[in-house]
Parts: sequence; C-alpha cells; structure tokens
Amino acid sequence: MAHATEFYSRAKGVLGENEDSYRLVFPDDGAPAFVEHEWFYHDPYNAGPTESDSARIAIQDFFSADHPREAKERLRGLLRALEKRM
Repeated sequence: MAHATEFYSRAKGVLGENEDSYRLVFPDDGAPAFVEHEWFYHDPYNAGPTESDSARIAIQDFFSADHPREAKERLRGLLRALEKRM
C-alpha cells in the first residue's frame, strides 16, 4: 500500500460545495513520488452535474501547472522537511 500525506485541502463556494485535496504519494513499488489531486464539485442549486475525480501529477508538473499558490508552497515545505530527514 502506498504512503500518502495530505498537504493541502480547500472548500470553495458559499456552501463549501467545491472541494479539492492534494496528497504527496510514495508508491510501494519504487516508482517516483507524485501528487494526487482529488476534487468534488457540486452545484447546490442542481443547475449542473456533480463532478468528482482524481489525477496523478508528476511533482515537476504540479509546480508548473495552474494549482493554488498555497498548495505549491505547502508541498515545497513538505519536500524540504522530508529532505532534511534523509
């Protein structure tokens, strides 16, 4: 089983109906670590469909893509802390 550490989550919208969470995942099979982004977007007024899914993102791609600035800062901090432990 892979080890995952959530480093950022947020709920947006008047009712907190749009949720995003980000985890740093270390696979057990020796594959490179990656970021998992999971989201749930719900229209509380039922005017549109509910959308939920997840995506695996290479760490370098995460930093260059359009993700929340705070999520990138937290991942940098987590990676620095892990580096110091090694």
